[in-house]
Amino acid sequence: MAGDYNLVLMGKAARQDLDAELALDPPKTALIIVDMQYFSGCRTTGMGKRFTEGGHADLIAWRFDRIEKKLIPNLQKLLAFFRQNKLKVIYITVSSQTQDYSDVPRHIKTLLQAFNGRIGSLDGSILKEIETL
Repeated sequence: MAGDYNLVLMGKAARQDLDAELALDPPKTALIIVDMQYFSGCRTTGMGKRFTEGGHADLIAWRFDRIEKKLIPNLQKLLAFFRQNKLKVIYITVSSQTQDYSDVPRHIKTLLQAFNGRIGSLDGSILKEIETL
C-alpha cells in the first residue's frame, strides 16, 4: 500500500525547497493524520488535564501551545485543501476497542487506561478542530 501513495516528508532531510511547487498525483495522494486525539492533543482533557490537576501545567505548556498555535492551524489548511480537491484523508488513532485494553500493545496499555483511550470516548476521539465533517 505504501508504494501506491505519494510520500511527502516535510523535514530538513526530505525537502529544503518548501517554496517550490510539489506535483501530486491525486489518485495516489492522501493526507495521513496520526494520533490527534483528545487524550494527547488537548490541554483541558486527558494528558493536559492530568498535568494541570497535578500542578505541572508548566511542564507541558510548550506542547499544547505548539499544538494549538502551529499544528492545528496548519492541519486545518491542509484539510481544507484536501477536502476542496476531494483527496483522501486518513486518520490513524491510538485507541482500544475492548474494555480491558487487551487489543493494544503492552507499552501503551497503561497510557490508554489512564486517559480512557477507548474508541467512542471523548479522549479517544479526534480533536473537533480537525475531524472529518
